[in-house]
Formats: sequence, C-alpha cells, structure tokens
Amino acid sequence: MAFLKEHDPPLLFDLEADPPENYSLSPDEHPEVEWVLQRLSDDFQASMVFGDSQVGWGSDPALEPCCTPSCTPKPDCCSC
Repeated sequence: MAFLKEHDPPLLFDLEADPPENYSLSPDEHPEVEWVLQRLSDDFQASMVFGDSQVGWGSDPALEPCCTPSCTPKPDCCSC
C-alpha cells in the first residue's frame, strides 16, 4: 500500500535517464536543477485560484448522505 508523502523541496527526476523514477535529482547533489524546482513552485503558487467559501451557504437535507441507502423515497425516509 502506498502512502502520500510531501517532499520539500519537491522531487525532480530525469525521465530520460531514469524512467522508473528511482533516483531523485536532489538540489544538494545537482545544484543546476534548483532553479527548475523554484520556477515550478513559483508558477504553481502564482496559478492558485481559491474558490468562494461554501460554509455560509447552509445545508440541503436532500444532499446529505442517508444512513439507510436502500430506503425510498429519499430524503423523506432518511431519519439518521
């Protein structure tokens, strides 16, 4: 089972020399790639667009999950 892991700085691979991504090009060992990582990070941060918060929109019981999925008619039969 694979788990997600945050890498700071992010990992960078030479896909021509290392297609299975076994060996990361670390900025410590490859200072020439540090600008690539910084550019990718800057571009990503500049392109981030946050949506409006939906917390204040209230709730709609018709959209809430039902604890008895086989009941009908929904949402009237759900009394969780």
